[in-house]
Amino acid sequence: MLANLLTYIFAKVYVHSLAAASLGGFGFQTCTLSQFLIGSLAFVGVMSYEEKNIKVLPEDTDVFGRLNWRVYCRYCEQGEAGLMENLGFPPMYFHKMYKISFPRRAAHFEYFSPVSPDNLIELKTEIEKIGTTSLTLLHTFYKKRRTDGNPMLVAKAKVTIVAYDDRLHDKTELPRKLLKTLNALGIRKK
Repeated sequence: MLANLLTYIFAKVYVHSLAAASLGGFGFQTCTLSQFLIGSLAFVGVMSYEEKNIKVLPEDTDVFGRLNWRVYCRYCEQGEAGLMENLGFPPMYFHKMYKISFPRRAAHFEYFSPVSPDNLIELKTEIEKIGTTSLTLLHTFYKKRRTDGNPMLVAKAKVTIVAYDDRLHDKTELPRKLLKTLNALGIRKK
């Protein structure tokens, strides 16, 4: 059983090393067992972004005391930025390097339960689909009453972002560097 666990961890570190190398990072290095285990645990957060215990502020609610739909959009923006950072791309990276931005092409929200100021929000953002010029991100929202409470699904959002070349004023293929990183992590076009 320990051998299976170490094999799994090694595979994760191997993929993480490939991703880092594709970003001009460290590639393969010698490390201690503790560094190896810590690096493998860090890999788990690369393909998604999670934020926990987000306070719902009174000003984020509508006249009925429920979380306003516009705030969900803000959380989606946070999730997108956090996911890109987890992949190794800080905010504005692609615009600074290639003059490529990622406007929204489509957004679909489903609401399952209202959220009020006495709730805490948990957000998880994942890549659902990779197209030629776009990414579809799945944002999942949960609520709970306390930081140690059980989360309850409250909403889901699918947001498609498109690579847009600001010089040509037209959509363009996803940046090669982004695709190379996603491929190294085992995320491929669907």
